[in-house]
Amino acid sequence: MKILDIVKKANLYSVIFDNNNLYNLHLEIIIKNNLKIDDNIDDKLLKIILEDNDFINTKNSALIFLARRQHSRNELFLKLMKKKYNKAIIEKVLNNLEHSGFINDKEFTQNYIQELLNKKHEGINKIRNRLYTKGIKKEIIDEELKNIIQPDNILDNALVLSKKKIKILSKNNLSKDKIRQRIFSYLVSKGYNYETISEVIRISKLEENRDD
Repeated sequence: MKILDIVKKANLYSVIFDNNNLYNLHLEIIIKNNLKIDDNIDDKLLKIILEDNDFINTKNSALIFLARRQHSRNELFLKLMKKKYNKAIIEKVLNNLEHSGFINDKEFTQNYIQELLNKKHEGINKIRNRLYTKGIKKEIIDEELKNIIQPDNILDNALVLSKKKIKILSKNNLSKDKIRQRIFSYLVSKGYNYETISEVIRISKLEENRDD
């Protein structure tokens, strides 16, 4: 195929061939392959050119997502798949971004745990489940939860949530038993385990009255 014309179009260049095919290519692809009018391009070279161009398109989309917030590798993979990019090229892009430090699942996990602890006051079970949905490997989750989370911090967060909830529930003239049940269910939904919830109930003086 012979190149009939190369026309600048916004940030791309339209390369027009004598078989009426047209491809919008990035400037770096034009320069890398030294493409010029009247050049003959065989099918093998065209395939390489188009794959390189798709790599740039896919990487640019990934960088736009990353500019908005930090992503796990799996999150980026799913978002790029939704945009209909080639799966093999997506994997190449993600490997490239990992190598250059733009994505790092361990660092993502550390930051995400801190965010869920400090801003949302969530418990370990909820944090773990959220990380699973982000596609983080179990060994990374276990390691970072162990390194970051301290029992005292978890209890403090559970108390912050329970105090706010108790204040709201108390306005509804609920019995202590009802409040205790609501607090238990609420903290379970926020990812806290039985031991932490029991301690919250004890500190909040919501324990069930028992006759000796």
